[in-house]
Amino acid sequence: MQDFRRLRVWESAHALLLAIKEAVRSLPKTVPSDSRSQLIRAADSIVSNIVEGCGAATRREFARYLDIGIKSASEVDYRLQFLRDEGNLR
Repeated sequence: MQDFRRLRVWESAHALLLAIKEAVRSLPKTVPSDSRSQLIRAADSIVSNIVEGCGAATRREFARYLDIGIKSASEVDYRLQFLRDEGNLR
């Protein structure tokens, strides 16, 4: 088991989650709450999977958690792009 706080990827993912939460607060009220919630959940999933992976028993299991985190990062990327394309995020 490794300390997730010592990983740069965790630091970056944690900072991203905080930035996403701040960005969501500044979104126009016309953006549906489910869109806001899903963006936060996807960003939280990145961090959570890194943390869970640190408790994995094997490197293979750790890699599986990181893979799930990468997929969540792709979802965050798309959701931010969608908000930008709709003119809701600058």
